Amino acid sequence: KWLGGRRTSRIGAAALVLVRKIARCCMRGSLLFCLAGAATSFVREPRRLALLQAMPTGKQRIAELEARPLSGHTPPGEDSVEWTPEQLAEHFGLPGCRVWCAWHKTRGYTLNDVKVVVPWDDKKPLSLARAKEEFRARALLDEEDDSGAGGLSAAARSAASTHEPNAKKSAAGRAQRLREVEIEAEAKKWSGTPQERQLTLMGGTALVPHRSVSVADWQYWKGEGAYPTTPGVPGFEPSFFYARKHSAMNRVLEREADEGMTCHEWELELFRGADKELTINRGDMAQSCQCLATAGVITNDQIGQQAIEWGFGWPLFRNGEVVKIDGAAAHAQANAWFNFCEDNQLDLWAKEISRDGDGFTVRPSNKGDAKYAYERCGRSKWDKTCFADLIVKNSWAGRPDDLPRLDTRPLDENNFQLAKIQKGAADENGHFTVTTLCYIERAGRNAVVHLPATRHGLLPLKRITEEERIETLGRFREFAEARNDDAKLKQLARGVMVHPSRVNQKRGRGPGQNYGIIVTRDSPESVARALWTNMFNPEGARATKIIQDFLDDIYALMAEFFPAAHHAALRRDPKFVEMALRGVIDDESEYEPNYDELPTILKSLTFNDDVAKSFTAFGKVLRDRCITLRKEHPG
Repeated sequence: KWLGGRRTSRIGAAALVLVRKIARCCMRGSLLFCLAGAATSFVREPRRLALLQAMPTGKQRIAELEARPLSGHTPPGEDSVEWTPEQLAEHFGLPGCRVWCAWHKTRGYTLNDVKVVVPWDDKKPLSLARAKEEFRARALLDEEDDSGAGGLSAAARSAASTHEPNAKKSAAGRAQRLREVEIEAEAKKWSGTPQERQLTLMGGTALVPHRSVSVADWQYWKGEGAYPTTPGVPGFEPSFFYARKHSAMNRVLEREADEGMTCHEWELELFRGADKELTINRGDMAQSCQCLATAGVITNDQIGQQAIEWGFGWPLFRNGEVVKIDGAAAHAQANAWFNFCEDNQLDLWAKEISRDGDGFTVRPSNKGDAKYAYERCGRSKWDKTCFADLIVKNSWAGRPDDLPRLDTRPLDENNFQLAKIQKGAADENGHFTVTTLCYIERAGRNAVVHLPATRHGLLPLKRITEEERIETLGRFREFAEARNDDAKLKQLARGVMVHPSRVNQKRGRGPGQNYGIIVTRDSPESVARALWTNMFNPEGARATKIIQDFLDDIYALMAEFFPAAHHAALRRDPKFVEMALRGVIDDESEYEPNYDELPTILKSLTFNDDVAKSFTAFGKVLRDRCITLRKEHPG
């Protein structure tokens, strides 16, 4: 009994617990013993502690290197002399840096261990490999040039006396360093005080023409047969950004060196882009999610297309497209943002703003100004169209509640203005960034402005034609019918869909290009089955049925408001429905439509006083039905 049964298991468990406690005690004892030994060694031999305290910092090591006027390397040859740190840096392909050889007791100065001081880091010297890595990141060193890493070969050392640095690379490095020095020197002259900011507002450029990018101005210059050649207002001067402690001055100065885009160049960009929009095939160039692509081509009924556009926004935009926006709302946003930044002494590209008591502060961000700008434009790297004088946030602490946004359909054609879509065409949530020109009253200058917008605040210059719609619909049908044939789906995919990573690449029907308007990460089979289910299934296409039921409802509504037989022409006229949709701003105020837009024959025969009385009421109900469609079917 003593050796078996429950009593044995209890003894084993107790022994295991005891062993664990002993192990813990041993570990604690060993740790205390080590700590005591270390402390005793520092007490008995204080020189060890002194050595630890005397280890030089990174800046001290740089100072020690700079105290050596020569690098420590002498190339082979009778007449050769010891190189300077700059010469050794040129030898390693690091122009603008300084390189010293390290000292070894047995080998003396050796090229196998060098220390590099780079101009952009004064905290500590770098190793040769680290310095070259940072040079590559700054585009100052070719990726393939890895000669000299880890030391020189015998052949390289024998040829060192005839070494000639890469002139092109050296010139680029010197120019880059010179530019950085100039920027740093100029930045030190500005402290960012309110007085300096006000000084830049009071100064300014010489008198130059002040022009806009309104649709009216575009049509005027187009009628003249040539666009203006005299540069207009150039935008904010560099002093604006220096006085506001802007950190991306390299990008600001690109515009001064004709490498960036001034307001005048943006004006021409928008005018010429508007000309191009009238010629493109929207069925090939549009970029949209699957739902909006379906809505864009699902019906050939013009009245139905207008109703869908009012409910969901225009579905077939593309990145880089020039569109129409509400110019008054754009100018109001840009001026409100500029005034807010000036009143609170913020940078013009302020990122994260929070309320701090009675004022506002900008929270630190891990994004530099240049990265913040190109990400707002949907880019993965910088290009000159990413620069703007102002980058307006969609919302910020202290934003006026009544400040208009570019999220409602522009109604007043007298205020239409041109803008270019930077990103958002394929965004299902409709978060756009558009670039336009706005006049900043407080600064007295035009400015290039990045503005937030939604699909509902943008209008195309050219809608999809019936021929383009039929051709696109044919591609969709062929793709959907091949949903069970993987090989054929892969062949047809380039005409229907495109991956988001390739959405900004060159589009077309040539080799390696695509002309699919559905931007998606889904597989071709998934897209084909969704198109079949929503558009082409003869036993019941879901989206097609929804739209057809909606159109039947609209025509019944028109028959209710305009029941007379001689009103039939109005009920079939898309222009009449467009006027009804455009004729309402909100429930309190009404926008009187221009009845003269109707064809003369319809106006004289059908548009009488009775029709005019019910016109506004019809427009309100029609607009409500369109919004209800969007709420009932958000996807």
